[in-house]
Amino acid sequence: MKLELEKLLSLKNEDFIKRAFARIQKLSLSDEQLHVLTDVDFANKTIKDRNRYTYPIIKEVPIYGEVTQEMTHVKGNRRYFDEKFFYNNRAYVLCNDWYYPTEGKKNTKDTRTKFIEWIENLEMM
Repeated sequence: MKLELEKLLSLKNEDFIKRAFARIQKLSLSDEQLHVLTDVDFANKTIKDRNRYTYPIIKEVPIYGEVTQEMTHVKGNRRYFDEKFFYNNRAYVLCNDWYYPTEGKKNTKDTRTKFIEWIENLEMM
């Protein structure tokens, strides 16, 4: 199991969040649990990671129509992937701002581990 978790944590950002959200899609989240994903301040209070999230983990977009740059960019920088994901009859785009310490890189920020632990706790409920 630990090897599987390590593999998940070390995936590229898009693959990581797609797999994490696929796990979320199988759950029946309460409004409060969903709020963790859509409100960055609430995520930071709930997940309680030493590394703070900068953007909401998911962002609601219209179910119909194309995903536009206005939906995926924040202050001119792309912060969300442009593929829609669905949960509970709503459409969302997934944040691309994820960090995990990688051998040979100076980055020590880790926004993935506590997020996956939060999902695992939900799966056990």
